[in-house]
Amino acid sequence: MLWKASLAGAGLLAGAALVSAVTDGIANRTAREAFGAIATGAGRWSADQIIADPWSGRVRVAGAAFRNDELSVHAGSLIFPLGSEAPPAVLVAAARAATNIASAEDVTIETGLATYRIKRLDLSGASLTKAELAQILDPKSAMTTAERLGKFSASAISIPELVAETKFGSVSQKVLYRDISLTDVVNGKISAASAAGASFSMSDSEGGEAKGAYGPMSAKNIDLLLAAKIMTGTRDQIDAPMRPLYESYAVDGFYFSDAKTRFEIDVKSLTGRGVKGRPPRLPWFEAKNGDQSAGGSQKRAALLFADVLDSFDVDEMDADDVRLTTHQGDKPVTLSVAHVGAARLSGDKIAEINFRNMALVADKATIGIADISFQGIDLKNLREAVAKAAPNSPGAAPGASARAAIPSIEEIILKGIQIEIAAKEPEGAGVSFKTERFGLRGSNQKDGLPTRLNVALDHFTCAIGLAEEGAFKDLAAMGYSQLDLSGRIEADFNEPKQELEIGTIALEGANMGTVQVSGLVGNVSKDLLSPNRVVSTAAALGARLRKLDLRIENNGFFEKAIAAQARSQNKSPDELRQSYAAAVALLAPIALENGPAAKAIGAAIAKFVADPKSLRLVATAPAGLGAADLTLLQTPGALLRKLEIEATANQ
Repeated sequence: MLWKASLAGAGLLAGAALVSAVTDGIANRTAREAFGAIATGAGRWSADQIIADPWSGRVRVAGAAFRNDELSVHAGSLIFPLGSEAPPAVLVAAARAATNIASAEDVTIETGLATYRIKRLDLSGASLTKAELAQILDPKSAMTTAERLGKFSASAISIPELVAETKFGSVSQKVLYRDISLTDVVNGKISAASAAGASFSMSDSEGGEAKGAYGPMSAKNIDLLLAAKIMTGTRDQIDAPMRPLYESYAVDGFYFSDAKTRFEIDVKSLTGRGVKGRPPRLPWFEAKNGDQSAGGSQKRAALLFADVLDSFDVDEMDADDVRLTTHQGDKPVTLSVAHVGAARLSGDKIAEINFRNMALVADKATIGIADISFQGIDLKNLREAVAKAAPNSPGAAPGASARAAIPSIEEIILKGIQIEIAAKEPEGAGVSFKTERFGLRGSNQKDGLPTRLNVALDHFTCAIGLAEEGAFKDLAAMGYSQLDLSGRIEADFNEPKQELEIGTIALEGANMGTVQVSGLVGNVSKDLLSPNRVVSTAAALGARLRKLDLRIENNGFFEKAIAAQARSQNKSPDELRQSYAAAVALLAPIALENGPAAKAIGAAIAKFVADPKSLRLVATAPAGLGAADLTLLQTPGALLRKLEIEATANQ
């Protein structure tokens, strides 16, 4: 019985070995036939060795390579599950490997623009039939890159290390990404992507070497198909709709350093939300046989700039703790910003860009701004100026005005400005001043300048100190320890009427008073805004002043001035005020040649000096005053005869 059992066992072992050998052979032949069918269909695939393991349901392809006119791929090793075309014995083994795990090692991808190197790639949860794989890999297929990606799905993809190398002219760049992870890839869309970080270096034969790094990165809901269309295709319709490119992204840290220029950037975090895109109007990557001349490159750069603006929308972009460092000689100059944010970037327009807690620190100067806001930004002027500056572009003109390229900004607001400048000498006094708020609002821009303007300055303050000479010495003598000024300008250019209306130019000093001017200027053509200085000067000379309204409101300045003068002359303030009022009443009309207007002006000023509350002078020129009339300042009587004067005080 023992020998029968031994014979039976030997027979079973021999049978198992035979089945294993037959199964291995069938599996190897099936795998080679399957790869051969793909290679035949694709035309340019090759492999050094193909080995199938029926018991694990895997195929290993060594030295896999693919090449066409635009792309080459080489993998030292590919491992993937056997497909449904395998024989029944292999299908049983493949069923045990239901996780559909595949991997690749030592992968190199070369394009005309970059080279990518992947040490290892692991993929799980993917399922492709031989026919689908052949269609994706077939370079003769009419499918676009995006359509090929759309056929692909996987539950997870991980890449421990990816190196991207690019070269543009004399500039070479190398980027190394670490621990890339893609989750739930379905028909070319990625639910979540992340990387532990990245480092990069750039070298230039003339500019030297620069390097930098990114911290952990992540993104959600990425449309890989759309990204491929943007990078490799063009849109069929000019007004094609924007589609979500990715929902959000976050980068935890960024650093850049240029050793030659000693320039550094350090950012704590970068985030963005609501990124949309569409394919460009023109291909972003030019064929090698394209126009490689300097003029051709400039023209293409101008077109690409316009295309980028037209191809993306972003809801929000933010950066925290930004720090830029450069050097002035051997001394560092640092610009830091606690937060930078941009909202609603769409085409040429940006709704808002905001900087919070900005500080510029140099050797002996510090500038701090609590908040800076740019609202209603329109880059149309810049885009058109770049296009016109490009050689061979319609309307190109050498030396195109830089002013015409200034973006249109509806409103600029600066809050909490503080500037401190240290004394040059140890025994000297430094300068320190603050501004609570500065606002500039402009609209109806022409040639880089707004035709409607509103400027406001709130509480520009500066300590007067003990100045030895000049206006500050006089103010200190009057008892002022601090200068506190506010002002505003309102102006509107009406092109159809050719009028410039000066709504107000006002300056107010705390505990001093207010000076306010308004007026109307006629015969103002749009040439006044021309970037050509000769044209704008000629337009200015042709303008005519039709009305000027001056109003002075006293709030303590004249009393302090009289008191200071009285002390210096050993007189009482009342005595000195009466003396000044009498002198003005007598001398002003004489200085103005004693006409009716001169007497009215003299009387109003004398009344104001005697009791300084308010003074108003209104001059109207029915025929207008031009530049040639400035010569009449030497004969004020003749000038006043051209004007209708209204002079009042304390009303």
